[in-house]
Amino acid sequence: MKTELSGDDLERARRLGLRVCGELAEHARTQTDLANALGISQPAVSRRLLGEVDFRYTELVRTALWLGVPLQQLLPRKDSNLQPAGQSWFRSAA
Repeated sequence: MKTELSGDDLERARRLGLRVCGELAEHARTQTDLANALGISQPAVSRRLLGEVDFRYTELVRTALWLGVPLQQLLPRKDSNLQPAGQSWFRSAA
C-alpha cells in the first residue's frame, strides 16, 4: 500500500529530491543511471526525486556511495544535521 506524503514530510521529501537531482546533474548522471544503480525503475526514481515517494535509507546510502559523496551531502542544507533514527526523513518499508 502506497502512503501519500503531506505537510512537513512532503516538503522534506521534495527538498531531498532536489538535492539528489542536483548531485545527479553535478556528476553528469541520469535518472536511468540511478535506477540501474538502485535496481529500481526510472519511474520509481522520478517519483522519489519529485518527493512523491520517500527514499528508503538504503537507497540514499547506495546513491551516496554510487556518486562518491558523503550521505550528508544529499540531505537538504536546512536539515543536514538530522539523524535518521530520530526524525521522519525515512519511512520503514511496509
